[in-house]
Amino acid sequence: MQKSKIGILDLNAGNIFSVYKVFKQINYNTEVINNYINSNSFSHIVVPGVASFGSAIKTLKDKKFDILINEFLSKGKPILGLCVGCQILFGSSSEFGKHYGLKLIDGKVEKTSAQKI
Repeated sequence: MQKSKIGILDLNAGNIFSVYKVFKQINYNTEVINNYINSNSFSHIVVPGVASFGSAIKTLKDKKFDILINEFLSKGKPILGLCVGCQILFGSSSEFGKHYGLKLIDGKVEKTSAQKI
């Protein structure tokens, strides 16, 4: 059985190397993906992020990672979105203005109101 190969999308945002390090520590073949490539060589992809929704979706589309994600979905391969990497899978966000996501998950990301306890 072939071991899984994890691709981590580089969105030029925060926690990418922390995510990389975790997968390496548990002995997964892991590679940071810097630009669009054919998804056949990966069994899984991770969409990490510590960034704003608008900048993350812009970088994702500029690097054509939206195509890669759609290829993955069409093949039934798993995708893990972390933080803003999960948020951009939704239809839209109101963070720092109106931004449109990938619309893979029905809904929108909205800021919650802070409540005093």
